[in-house]
Amino acid sequence: MQATVSASEVSRGSSPEASRGSRLWRLTILVHRYLGIGLGILVFLWCTSGIIMMYVQYPAFDRTEALSGLEPLRLDGCCDAELTAPDAVLAVAAYRVEMLTGRAVMRLTLTNGAGRVLDLAANRWLDTFDEQQVHLAGQAYAMRRGWTGTEFEERLQRDQWTVSRSFDAHRPLYKFSDDVGREWYVSSQSGKVVQLTTARERLWNWLGSVVHWLYPTALRRHAAVWSQTVIWVTIVALFLTVTGLVIGIKQTKASRSGRVSPHRGWMLWHHWIGLVFGALTLTWLISGLFSMNPWGAFEGRSFQAEAERLRGDPDTLAMAIAELERVAPRVPPATVRLASANWLGQPGIVASDAIGSRTRLNAAGIAPALAGGDMQAALAHLRPSTREADLTLLGEGDGYYYRHHEPKEFPVFRFTYADGERLYVSPVSGRLLHAVDSDQKWYRWLFEALHRGDFHALVRLRPVWDIMMLTLLL
Repeated sequence: MQATVSASEVSRGSSPEASRGSRLWRLTILVHRYLGIGLGILVFLWCTSGIIMMYVQYPAFDRTEALSGLEPLRLDGCCDAELTAPDAVLAVAAYRVEMLTGRAVMRLTLTNGAGRVLDLAANRWLDTFDEQQVHLAGQAYAMRRGWTGTEFEERLQRDQWTVSRSFDAHRPLYKFSDDVGREWYVSSQSGKVVQLTTARERLWNWLGSVVHWLYPTALRRHAAVWSQTVIWVTIVALFLTVTGLVIGIKQTKASRSGRVSPHRGWMLWHHWIGLVFGALTLTWLISGLFSMNPWGAFEGRSFQAEAERLRGDPDTLAMAIAELERVAPRVPPATVRLASANWLGQPGIVASDAIGSRTRLNAAGIAPALAGGDMQAALAHLRPSTREADLTLLGEGDGYYYRHHEPKEFPVFRFTYADGERLYVSPVSGRLLHAVDSDQKWYRWLFEALHRGDFHALVRLRPVWDIMMLTLLL
C-alpha cells in the first residue's frame, strides 16, 4: 500500500521525538512500497495457484490406484515356507500379501521400521530387484489397468513428482509411461508401484502446487532449506501485509473536505481494498505459516503407543505365516490383497478387492466387523491411565475427521476423552485412523479452517465452498 507524507506532517516534526517519528513513518512507507514490488507478485501467485489447487491436487498414489493394478491372489502352496530360526522369530508390526509378477509375496513391516519382501512360493527373501524384475512389475501394473503403448523411460533418483522424503526408501526409481501421458514409478527396493501422474496433473501442478509450496525439485530436495525458505519468505510477506494495514489505518481520517482517504484514483482503490482484503490476506499468510509447523509449534504427539495397544503384541513371522495358512482357503475369489489386522493381540486379516471393497477374515472365513463391544474392550488398553471415554459410531464427519479433498473411511468409532483428545478407529481393520490432541486441534482451526475454509460441514458443501473461496481469492 503506497502513501505520501504531507508537508504539514513534516513541519510538525520539530522536536527530536517528532523528527524520529517522521523518519520512522517515511521508512515504513518505503519498506512497504519496495517489499510490495518484490513480494506482491509472489503473494499474487499464491492466490492464483490456490485457485488451481482447489481442483487439482498434488499427485499422490492412493489405495484405490494401488489395488486396481494388482492381480487376483493365488495362494495355493503359498504357505509352506520353511523358515530359518532367525527368520521365524522376526517381530512383524504389519504385513500385506499381494501378487508380484505372477507370484505371491508377503510385504513385511518389522517392528524396527524395516521393510522386507518374502516370496511365499519360493521361500526366499527378495531384498533386491534387478532391472528385469522391475520392468516386469511396471508392465504388469499397466496391463492390469488396461493401458497401451507402455514403455520404460528412465532410472532416476528423484524428479518433481518423487522429490519428498516419503520416497527415500524406494530409491532409485524406475519411471514408465504410456501413450496418453501417464507416468508411473516402480521402487527398486520393493518392486511395487509407488507414484502415478497424468499429463493433466503435471501441467496444472506446475501452475498450482509447485508455485504455491515453492516446490521446485532443486529446492525441495533439501528439506530443511526448503522449509526455512518457505517460513521466512512467509514471515517477510506477513511484514509487508502488516505495514500496509498500519499505513492504511493511519491514513484513514476525516478531513475538512469530508474525504476519509487522502488518495484518489487507483491509490484510492488500493487504500480501501487493501484495508478490507489485507486483513484476509493476513489470515491466509498466518495460516500458511502454521501449515509448515514452524519450529514444531503444533507438532502434537504421535499416538503410536495407542496404535500399538490396539494391535497388541507383534506377531513373529512364523505366527503370521501360520495365520495366513489358516485363512488362505477361505479368501474371497476377487481378493487382490490381504493385510494384517490384529485386534488386542488376536489375529485378524482384511481382504481387499480391486475396487477397494474390504472384508474382515478369520480362520472360519468372513468375520463380522468390529462392534461396540469390541471398542468397549479396547478402552482398557488404549489409555491404561484413563479408562473412561465417550464412544460414538460416526457415519459422517465431525469437526476433526471429515472428507475434504482427501478420502476418509466411514463409519468409524470415535473415542472422546475428558481432556479433549479424540481417537478414530476403523471397525474393519481395527486400525487407529486419526487422532488429535490439543496441539493438533489448534492446527486444525488455525490452518485448515483459516487457510482452506473448513469451518463447518455446511461451508464445505459444493458449490458453497467454491463460491466462497473463489470470491475471496479473486
